[in-house]
Amino acid sequence: MKRNLAIQILCSLFLLIGAGNICQAQELEGKFRIRWRLNNIPDSVRGVMYVFSPTMRPGKVIADFPLQNGEMIYEDTISQPKHLKFFGWAKDFPNWTLDLWVDQGGWIDIQGKDKWLHQWTITTNIPQQKEALSYAACIADETDEWLRMDEKCQVRDSLLKLHYRSSRKTFEYMKTTPVTEVWTDLFLEKAWNTTWIPDSLRSFRPVFQQLYARMPAEWQETQKGKLIESYAFPAPTVEEGDDMADGLLYDAEGKSRHLSELQGRYILLDFWSIYCSPCRMSEPEMEEIVHLYGDKLALVGISNDEKISWSKFLKEHKMPGYQWNEPKNGGRSLASRYKVGSIPHFVLISPEGKILKMWTGYRKGILKSKLKKFISEDTIHSTR
Repeated sequence: MKRNLAIQILCSLFLLIGAGNICQAQELEGKFRIRWRLNNIPDSVRGVMYVFSPTMRPGKVIADFPLQNGEMIYEDTISQPKHLKFFGWAKDFPNWTLDLWVDQGGWIDIQGKDKWLHQWTITTNIPQQKEALSYAACIADETDEWLRMDEKCQVRDSLLKLHYRSSRKTFEYMKTTPVTEVWTDLFLEKAWNTTWIPDSLRSFRPVFQQLYARMPAEWQETQKGKLIESYAFPAPTVEEGDDMADGLLYDAEGKSRHLSELQGRYILLDFWSIYCSPCRMSEPEMEEIVHLYGDKLALVGISNDEKISWSKFLKEHKMPGYQWNEPKNGGRSLASRYKVGSIPHFVLISPEGKILKMWTGYRKGILKSKLKKFISEDTIHSTR
């Protein structure tokens, strides 16, 4: 049943309580319960819990609450096992999520002595949660190293190497464990995360294919199975100098669109998300570009956000250029083909359909600077 988030909290599904034993399954018929007992939590931290999405789009938030010292309980009804994600939202809080698997009659007890949530002690009577904890334990050292490096703002290359090592270790461990719901969700998350690493889909392809082959045939035909197949057998990526890759996109009205419609002029692709702050920072400069180049250049924003949230955002915000959404995920999406590891990610395409330049990240002035190198002053003046 859908609930307004504020109503969830006001109705005291989230409770600040004193002593009490939540570990009795007979008290939880048709329900699950999560209890936090925390100390030394910084001020102004919000706890956010959402439903895991196999497409790695932002899932439905089911709780958003002040994360405080002391004891807190979340309880709700449930009809079947569900995979939740939990994180703390604050400036100096570790950038990490906990996997929480819940089921009827299930309880999870979380104890933490500081902000390092990856080191919090978790006990449970839920089999899926125990399985998830075994995977977390496999890379506990790498996780700790990652978060300490991230806090110190270590260079990106060092973090990527560590991430590669952690992913490789997880995938090797998955070769020895049963194929379950937990296994499947972990594969999807880890496979998606490896797209941060240059040429990662190519380097991980053999192990992805081995893992995919372990799945029962009926599982391979599910939505999750098809996504896993796309990582195991991805579409080829493109490089600067190659012909542009094209695919099925949709506009806000639901009409199918293709990049080929825009050939004959320069095309600037902007892979972005409504949740990405640097992406939003680039909007004023994009407005300038649209005005400066006129019909000589087509700006195309490509989002992979969930359609309802994306459409609502576009109705409330005037965005420059064409705004299209890509329904495809995994290793055969346009984002994968253009090697989008992080966003914003930009691709400049010539009027003949050749890829001129690809780059990631935004700082003020970079778009005009990049375009100036490839589009002549005569082209600009001819639009006026």
